[in-house]
Amino acid sequence: MQNQSEAIVRIDGHEYSMNVSGIERFEDFLEILKGFIDPDNMIVEILYNGNQISDVEWNGPFAKFHGGSFDVKTDTPENFARSRLKESPYIVSAILKIIRESRLLFAEGKVMEANQLMITGVNALKEFFCWFGTVTQLAGSDLNNKYQINDIVEKLVKECEKVAQAQLYQSWWGISETLKLNVEPLLDELETRLRLGQQK
Repeated sequence: MQNQSEAIVRIDGHEYSMNVSGIERFEDFLEILKGFIDPDNMIVEILYNGNQISDVEWNGPFAKFHGGSFDVKTDTPENFARSRLKESPYIVSAILKIIRESRLLFAEGKVMEANQLMITGVNALKEFFCWFGTVTQLAGSDLNNKYQINDIVEKLVKECEKVAQAQLYQSWWGISETLKLNVEPLLDELETRLRLGQQK
């Protein structure tokens, strides 16, 4: 039977038995793991007893993990970034659908529902840009150059400011037109640019 003060850790298929009795927080465990992985690599996935680790568990005490087993996967930052960037066109496509639905609701006069959906879309877009920025920082310069979207981002920010102004004046027609003529085409262009980035 496995000792509760030990954990079985498999790193890229190599198995280790680690004494975890003195570890208090999960982030302390991560620091120990770094000593076992290639310094040029980063941890891209950790499973505990075959399951994903929740955000609460990541930030909680380590005691609950005693006696279990971990599967740790590592990769180079560039490979990790490349795999994540492949998802970017699909994320933008999903945001475009939210914005389009919001615009249709504005056109139908369903202002409250349209506003809620538009806020969801705009927040998702902000989160996407933050995520994209973080991922591209991990990428090498060659990969980073393939995904240059700064010009589209600047245009989208300006158009979103116009939408915010139209909201202040409760110009629902103005919002609908700005979304249709400016925001949606830019999101469509962004999705295309991200797809092309994968082919370069």
